[in-house]
Amino acid sequence: MEETVAPSAPSAPRESPRLDGSEGAPENRSSVSHDTTTAEPPAPPEIDEPEFTALPPRPPPRAGFFRRVLLGIRARAGRMGWKLNLLLLLAAFGTMSYGLGLVYALCAILILGSHEMGHYLFCRWYGVEATLPYFLPAPSPPFLFGTFGAVIRMRPPIPSRRALFDIGIAGPIAGFLVALPVLVIGVAVSQVVPNPPDASGGMEFGEPLLLMLLSRLIHGVIPEGSILLMSPAMLAGWFGLLVTAMNLFPVGQLDGGHVSYALSPKTHPAIARLTAISMGVLVLVCLGMRIFNPWLLWTIILWILSRFRHPPVEISDEPLGAARIALAVFAAIIFIVSFIPLPIQANF
Repeated sequence: MEETVAPSAPSAPRESPRLDGSEGAPENRSSVSHDTTTAEPPAPPEIDEPEFTALPPRPPPRAGFFRRVLLGIRARAGRMGWKLNLLLLLAAFGTMSYGLGLVYALCAILILGSHEMGHYLFCRWYGVEATLPYFLPAPSPPFLFGTFGAVIRMRPPIPSRRALFDIGIAGPIAGFLVALPVLVIGVAVSQVVPNPPDASGGMEFGEPLLLMLLSRLIHGVIPEGSILLMSPAMLAGWFGLLVTAMNLFPVGQLDGGHVSYALSPKTHPAIARLTAISMGVLVLVCLGMRIFNPWLLWTIILWILSRFRHPPVEISDEPLGAARIALAVFAAIIFIVSFIPLPIQANF
């Protein structure tokens, strides 16, 4: 037989006595205590960063001696304003008149001033900032003509190709239109004289095409053994043609370079280098004939200028028009009749 044991009734929880003798609450031994506070993550370990010592700032590079001199001259010139233009004009007039007389100085100043004022007036017309002409005096002797010419300083930007064309071509045309009557008067007052038998120690001036034409029209065929003795006005006109031809080379930022760039910005670099190469060939041919050509120095300058790009203009897609093309042809004719292949030849 199996004996079945009946389950006994659950007994009441026992109460634990308190120390003070009072009966305490029933003790629940199965209860578990939970901590609801969130534990903070441990702080990362501190890493000692390397210490860097700050170096003193490097001073800006110091400009070279010649650059400092040029910057100083430029600053002083800016403070003097128009007084510097007048001072250089008087100095150039003094050096030219001392070496070659008052008539030559007046005519040369008139030609150079007309050339530069042509540039200046068109700069004002188009709103391009420009200075008044700066005449560059040169001691005479040793420098024959008493001046290195005249310049103005333009500040870009140039608004358009038309503006660049007009500003560039205005100077040579203005100078040529003044040099032409001076040359005509100078040739008219010059005299045909016998050529001295011993011409060593003197200089022969080359004749541009325009001077050949005027000499033939005014004096006819000069007999053999005679020369046309240049008057001061004729020398000033000759010098004006030389300066005009020098500026009309289509290279760099010369007047001819401005015109060439305005006509065709793409072909301007090739034309500039071809011009420099052509002048180099001319100089080498003369050296092969044992003749020193004064164009040597100018050829070196042309080659240097041909290496630089012409500054762009703001509006480059406008057409120049037929009138400006005709002026460009006229400027080319001026260059042809003014250019002197061998300007000066010394006789030793």
